[in-house]
Amino acid sequence: MKIPKVLKLTHTLYTMQEIEVKILEIDVPAFKRKLASIGAKKVFEGNIIASKFDTPTKQLEKNDQLLRLRTRGDIVELTFKKKQKSTQAKIVEETEVTVSDYKAMKTILQEIGFIESGKQHKTRISYALGDDVHIEIDTFPGIPPFAEIETHNLKRLKEVVALLGYTMEETKPWSGSKVIEYYKRKK
Repeated sequence: MKIPKVLKLTHTLYTMQEIEVKILEIDVPAFKRKLASIGAKKVFEGNIIASKFDTPTKQLEKNDQLLRLRTRGDIVELTFKKKQKSTQAKIVEETEVTVSDYKAMKTILQEIGFIESGKQHKTRISYALGDDVHIEIDTFPGIPPFAEIETHNLKRLKEVVALLGYTMEETKPWSGSKVIEYYKRKK
């Protein structure tokens, strides 16, 4: 199969530790007001389409790893995540690069043997709090809206959860897929 055009990397490859929790069933207008009151700034609002890729034998899933290709507005990102063990928060080592063409990158992944193992569509509103915290409001079809709080250390995560008026006991150390599974089981 011919690859439609050459991909170019548009941003530097980076690796970081991502520490996050979810807060389920938020009241979106009240949550937005709280974000404004603590100084969070809106940095994105739009649709996200994320495709997960794995080997035919699901080796990545078996090893708590994820390979994701997603569009976030006009931006296309290829991300590899490796989950770390934790009970308080979801902790992953994340390596990500921005690429220029979703379809071409998908073709490359499939040509080297990966299969698309899942696809998600969601609406996201993203906020930044300083330069070390990202707070997302995600809405999936048929699921109550939820928030994701992400930073690079557990102490800061706990501080932000408290600033937003929650306790760590009210959060979930889940992935977006786990949130979807939770609501499917509730139906």
